[in-house]
Amino acid sequence: MLRLGNKLKLILMLTLIGALVVPIFWSGTALALSNPTSISLEVVRVFEDVWATGDQLYFIEYKVMYDPTPTEDASDTFFVGIYDGSSLMRSKVLMYYDHNILCLYLAPGVALVSEGTYTVVLAGNPTYFPTLTEGVNKVSWGLSSSHWLPGTYLCDFIIDEAETLETSWGIDLLDSNNRLNDTGETTFELQIPSLNSLCPDIYAYSVTYPEPSVADNASTYQPQLNANVPTRLQNAFNGIGNWIGIPGVYVGGVLAGGLYLLLVGRLYLATGSQVGSIVIGMPFFLLMFLMGIIPLVVFFVFGTIVIVLAGIVFILGRFA
Repeated sequence: MLRLGNKLKLILMLTLIGALVVPIFWSGTALALSNPTSISLEVVRVFEDVWATGDQLYFIEYKVMYDPTPTEDASDTFFVGIYDGSSLMRSKVLMYYDHNILCLYLAPGVALVSEGTYTVVLAGNPTYFPTLTEGVNKVSWGLSSSHWLPGTYLCDFIIDEAETLETSWGIDLLDSNNRLNDTGETTFELQIPSLNSLCPDIYAYSVTYPEPSVADNASTYQPQLNANVPTRLQNAFNGIGNWIGIPGVYVGGVLAGGLYLLLVGRLYLATGSQVGSIVIGMPFFLLMFLMGIIPLVVFFVFGTIVIVLAGIVFILGRFA
């Protein structure tokens, strides 16, 4: 009975070990992924000074073709690396299999040497591909000076790439005016998030904000009038303006307007005519303008108000 018990214990132990070891080997086998039917780098360009001086945008059009598409995410199985010799400088994982694009942005502080002879490599993750073979599960592109472009070329380049992808995918990325539609916008902004601020004109729908220009029609005449103001009087206006927080020229305008109203009041007492007192007092208002005390814009605004009020008073007087 003892021997039988020992055999049962041995069988149970071997079964337990098998149950623990088999999943380990099984999971290791699951990590193996077949090589793509084809792999290639279609286009590689580096755009410099895109958003800031010294930055770099690596634009990569690639093909990692499978049929059927693997169940593993492309971000787990393939990556793009920028190599300086055998040293990996920068890298980014793929987002999709098949024919697609990938962009890698480097800010000025981490950008590589301009027009450097780096090698861009599209390769399988060694976890899934123990052996990497050029043309099988790995492909390389040596950068030369012709592959480095100014950032100003990016917008036109995006349209060319959209035409290439929509032909390959059989999906419209451009509208009838050769601008990005909603699908094209989503496709490229997924790789270049701030593309709309850089290239607003390549979108089918874009929002622009006009920059209004301030009319400066009085700029050649107003300084001549300001020169007519006595220096001490102008200093007084400026001092009062600094004290209450408004420009000194407005202080002069307000004071001149107050004096005009006092003058009109005295004239009304003398003439008994509202319209007459307003009209007779206008030369004083004009004098203040010619002396530069009342700004040109205030003169026209206040003069318009006075004329309108005088007209209203005159008309009301006729119907009284």
